Amino acid sequence: MNLVDITAKQSKDTIELIKAGRDCTLKIYLLNDEYKVIHVYDSLQNRVSVSHLLFNKVPQVIIKYLIEDFLETYVENVYLFTLADSPIVHIHQQVLDRYFYSEENAHDANKI
Repeated sequence: MNLVDITAKQSKDTIELIKAGRDCTLKIYLLNDEYKVIHVYDSLQNRVSVSHLLFNKVPQVIIKYLIEDFLETYVENVYLFTLADSPIVHIHQQVLDRYFYSEENAHDANKI
């Protein structure tokens, strides 16, 4: 897969419109010269939207690549959806705080 960052080619107005007032980082990519990928992220979540430039259906292989290779996670860890008849696929990933996985937060099974 060929992922090219095209964020710098976008206008400030376009970037601010997509960010919608959120305090986050935004990246826009061109994937394989035929898909636009918008990645909005902060410390708590990743949001990826992908669409075909001609608004054709996004194939499963592209969705799988974005989940497993781009976000480096599993399909079980994301919320995947489209809105109505839109060909745009949205992938949301909640990033859990490191404390959730920390030793101090672990529960002793013997005490339950």
